[in-house]
Amino acid sequence: MGNLVEITPILLVNSVTAADFGVYTDSLTSNKQLMFKKLGFTIPKTTNGGFIKSSAVAGQVKISYFQLNDIEPADISRYNYGITIDPVRKNPGIESVPYVAAKFYGGERAVAVSGGLLTAASQAAVAKDIVDQCYSDDKAIVDIGHAVLLTTWNATSAVTVGGVAAAAAASIALFAANITALDGYTAYAVSATEILVVSTGGVPVVVNTAGTLVVTTTVLLAITAKSVNTSFTAKFYNPVKQSVSVQASIFPFLTNDEVKQQFANLGNHGVLKAISGVDNVIDGATYTRYTFTFEADGYGFIGAGQLGTKRKQIVLYVLTSAIDDDVFLSTDLIADAPANPDRNFDELLAAWVA
Repeated sequence: MGNLVEITPILLVNSVTAADFGVYTDSLTSNKQLMFKKLGFTIPKTTNGGFIKSSAVAGQVKISYFQLNDIEPADISRYNYGITIDPVRKNPGIESVPYVAAKFYGGERAVAVSGGLLTAASQAAVAKDIVDQCYSDDKAIVDIGHAVLLTTWNATSAVTVGGVAAAAAASIALFAANITALDGYTAYAVSATEILVVSTGGVPVVVNTAGTLVVTTTVLLAITAKSVNTSFTAKFYNPVKQSVSVQASIFPFLTNDEVKQQFANLGNHGVLKAISGVDNVIDGATYTRYTFTFEADGYGFIGAGQLGTKRKQIVLYVLTSAIDDDVFLSTDLIADAPANPDRNFDELLAAWVA
């Protein structure tokens, strides 16, 4: 029952020194104790205790490319096509109202066919209309662009894109970066030998000038999320012939803004936070979160003087850049100012739980 009324301390430090933290062994119980010297907490190492380390993740936007359906329709004078982009948000309300309706980009047009398939010109016209509609939508959550797939890359491969040269590079990632540096294009390494070149201004005109690179002619659409806070699900009016994930969506975690929200009022300090003498969140800095869990004796509610065991937590946010500094001494982990320190904060915690 004590856990229902006891607040979990949530703490922040922007530096790690031996004067702030330490580990010693309790002479009575022989248990190792992790000591927050200036913050006023001592955490015993118990059988069911320990800590969880959570590191910040910057996030990654979702990128996919698609080969549209090109099967001859029943009525070539009224070919229906389109894409519905359904937003998937990290949290409702992030960069939007709580709910944003899906967006549709498509329409109806006459097409030409040959051999039971849409001609390349008709496919390109359908793709262009979808790209133009998305580009004209100032509320779009994605960029839709024309794409060309390059295959069988090697270190001697070089190309021109739109008539401008992109030099060969030692790795496929560097070669993709050379293409991205060209005005109006973005390139992604899809695999060890494949590169996707994307443009919202028209189908990229790629010409191989060296090496084994092959420029495919398949009409492709690439869809890129505009924000790491918003992913998407693409639904097509006509089932696509090919769907490839270039880059999975990863929502950001433990961002600087999220840490600031946690310490907006610094617990019960409220408006006195500015004069409380504790650390503030540094703008733009990355933090690592440690959640410590341990067992402690507490007074029971059955009768006066009776004790019970309960689990407690302490949450500590540490400036990530301070974690790797050697400030503790392996032979004296409780010393306030050791000479020739050889252990960092994570190594101190490892010694505590060992």
